[in-house]
Amino acid sequence: MERLEIFELAVLVVTIVVAMVFLRPNPTAADNDRNGESGFGSVGWPQRIVNGAGLTMTYLFVWFAMLLAGIALALVILELFAFPWWTGLLAALLLPYILWSILTSLAHRRAVRFEEKLIDAVDLMISLLQSGETPLNALRGVAENGEQPVRSQFNILVQRLDFGMEIHRALRPIIRGYDSEGLRLFANTLAVKFTLGGDLSPMLEALNKVLRDRYRYRVQVSSQMSGPRLASLAIAASPYVILAFYAFRKPDWIDRIFNSAAGTALFIGAVIVQILGFVWLGRLARSES
Repeated sequence: MERLEIFELAVLVVTIVVAMVFLRPNPTAADNDRNGESGFGSVGWPQRIVNGAGLTMTYLFVWFAMLLAGIALALVILELFAFPWWTGLLAALLLPYILWSILTSLAHRRAVRFEEKLIDAVDLMISLLQSGETPLNALRGVAENGEQPVRSQFNILVQRLDFGMEIHRALRPIIRGYDSEGLRLFANTLAVKFTLGGDLSPMLEALNKVLRDRYRYRVQVSSQMSGPRLASLAIAASPYVILAFYAFRKPDWIDRIFNSAAGTALFIGAVIVQILGFVWLGRLARSES
C-alpha cells in the first residue's frame, strides 16, 4: 500500500473517532430511570467504569472508539518505521488496553475523592439531625454547605426528592456516576430510612465509622506504596537513560541494534512488556486501595 494511502486511512480513522466523541448521543434522565424502577438498577462493571470516569456514553461506544484509535496508531507505526507486521497488531491491541486502564484509574480516583468528601457530608447531616432537622432538610444543608463534588450531587438529589420522586430513583444518578462502595452504603442507609422509617442519626454514625476506617486504610496503603512506586519509576527509566547515553557516546552500537531485525523486535518486545507490567501493577495497586 502506498504511503499516502496509509496516512489517508489513518486520518480517516482518527476523524471517525473524533466525530464519535463530539457527536455521541447523551442519555436523558428518562433513559437513566427506565430500568429498575423499584431499586437502584443493575449496571455491569464496564458501564460502571465509564460512568465513574464521568463519560455519558455506553461502554461499547468507548471500546469501539479505543479500538479505532489503536488501528490508527498501528497504521502510522507500520508506515513510519520499518517494524515487523506484528508490531502493528500489538499496537492496535495494546493502545485500547492502556486507554481502558487509564479510564479505570480515573473512575477509581473520582470515586475515592467523592467518598472522602462524603465523610464530612455525613458529619454535617448528623449534626443537623441531632439539632432537630428532618432528613430532607439535612440533605438540603449538605447541598448548600457541602464541598464539591458532594454539594452538586446532593443538590440534584434534593431537587428530585422535592419533586416527589421515589428515593431509589432519586439516588440512582449518584450511584451510577461514582463507582464507590461507601456511596452505595450511604444510599442504602438513606433508602432504608425513607422507606421504613426510624432514627437516621445512629445509622449515619455507624456508617461514618466504616467510611473513616476505609479512609485510614487507604491512606496507610498509599503511604506504604509511595516508596516502591518511586523506585519502580526509577528502574523503568534507567534503560532509556542508558540508551540515550550510548546513543550520544557510541551511536554505532545503537545503530547495530536497530539495523538488525532481531534487535528491533527485542527492543519493541521489551517496551511492550514494560508497559504491560506497569498497567498490571497499577491494577494491583488500585485493588489494594
